This record gives sequence, structure tokens and C-alpha cells, in this order.
Amino acid sequence: MSEPSGEVDRGRGLIFGGAVAMLLLSGVAVWAFVGEGEVQGGGESVATVQAMGGGTAGEGGGGELPAAGAGVVTLGAKQAPSLGDLSFEACDPQCRRVHLKELTSTEALLVVNVWATWCEPCLREMALFREVEGWGETIRFVPIELVAARDDQRYEAAVAAMPPTLLRLNDYTSGGIVARALREKEVFKEGQGGGVPQTLILDCEGRARVIYPREILEVEALRGQIAAVAAEMPACAARRQERERAAAAAREVAAKAAAAAAAESVAHQKKNSSVKDAKKCRPRCKAGLRCKEIAGGRFKCV
Repeated sequence: MSEPSGEVDRGRGLIFGGAVAMLLLSGVAVWAFVGEGEVQGGGESVATVQAMGGGTAGEGGGGELPAAGAGVVTLGAKQAPSLGDLSFEACDPQCRRVHLKELTSTEALLVVNVWATWCEPCLREMALFREVEGWGETIRFVPIELVAARDDQRYEAAVAAMPPTLLRLNDYTSGGIVARALREKEVFKEGQGGGVPQTLILDCEGRARVIYPREILEVEALRGQIAAVAAEMPACAARRQERERAAAAAREVAAKAAAAAAAESVAHQKKNSSVKDAKKCRPRCKAGLRCKEIAGGRFKCV
């Protein structure tokens, strides 16, 4: 027996309404997941990372840095990856390889900016950097250009817009040396943290305390992070000086050991060299050896 047409229509309406509600709820869930886990920027998404901690300055670990916003990585001194061994080409005017640790100082922190001429956000960001005070004194600006497909006109414009630079570095590797190092040190997962621009604040030991994986939009946030890292410079300088003293002491111990080994080798050679008098030869011989005449009327322990 068939149902009345009104009942059929009402049933179909309930089914349709339920399907729409499920779709809407699914959309909200997806939006919440993406919104909480990722930050959109530069044409690709990056995971939001807020890695805090590392002890207090009094413990030598470096205090916590203030939160820097979604997508920005802040690390304590114990957790921050050291990038001092990374090297780049520098031409001023002769070209040579320069390690970042050569540019660090106990009196100034490094702001390293990875950029490219084909990157519009990179060019916009240069004007923001100029708004920060203290360049060249307590803050050193070190731009690293991804040189592939350089636009000479844009390059000149970007250089003119930069704050005073300590040294301009070139990176010819695919994907960039800095991005690769951050993935190898597990700051970012594979496929993350490889865009430009990318800005890092390095302390006096060359450790990346703050990492901006995308364009910096607010100069006050940058000022705050620079000030936080700068406030830890005395503790950082003490750690660096202690490490340098320990390294110097280790080198001195190694040098003394090498000198002693060399002296022992010379003594051994002298002791085992041949002599003309058999009486002088016998005292030289250790247990198990005997003095024997060799060619030319000379004697030697054998």
C-alpha cells in the first residue's frame, strides 16, 4: 500500500536536510583542523611550531623567549640548533667561503635573512627591517640570497632597501642550505620550512633562537624577539668564553701529548741507532734484545 504524497515529501525533506547538515559539520571540522594546525603563507602551508623552554639564564641554558605568533619557532639555548658551521659564498669583491660562526660576536646578535629576487614578499620585507634600530652595532644583518634566476634590477633595488649589512652571502644550492639544515636538525619536517623569505635570529654561539619561516608582517614582533635574544647575550657570551677556554685547554693538552710523543720517538731512534763501541751498545738493549755487530764495524740492538 503506497504512502500519501505529503508523507513522502516530508520524508524526503528530512533526508535532504540531514545530508546538508552532515556536509556543513564536516566542513567546520576540516576548517578547524587546518586553522589550528597550519598557517597559510607564500603559497604553501607550514606547521605551527611553538617550541619553548631550555632552562633559565642562570642555569646556562638560556631563558624562554616570548611567544612570536603562529608559525614562528622560538627555542631555548639548549634546544636551538647550531648553524655556525654552515658556509656560503661571499664576494667583497673577491669571492670566498664564509662560515656563519665567523660572523658571530659576543657583542652583537645575527639576523639572517634568506631571500631571492623573484620573491615579492622578500622585497617587501626589506623596508620592514630598516625600521629596526641598532643595525651594525648590537644587531648584524646578514642576507643570504638564493641566487638561482637572479633579476639584476630587482637585486639592486633590494640591496638599496636593506639595512646596513655585515656581509651579503650567496647560496647556489637547490632549496637552500639553511632550509636543508633545519630539516636535518628536525626543526621542520620534510617539505616544511623551505620557503622564502625566511628569517633567523642567531645568538653569539650561532644558535637559531628564533625562526620566521614566512614574511614578517609586524615590526614590533621582530623588535620584541630581537630584544629577548639580546637580553641573554651576557649569559651567551659567558657560555661561549667558557667553551673557548675549554677548547684552548684541550688544544694545549693535545700539543703537549704530541710533543712528548715526538720526543719519545727521537729518544727511541737514538737508542736504537748503531754505535761503534759494543760496550756502549749493550746498555741500550732492552730485555730480549742483544747487541750485534752490523756492517761497517758498528753495533746495534736486535
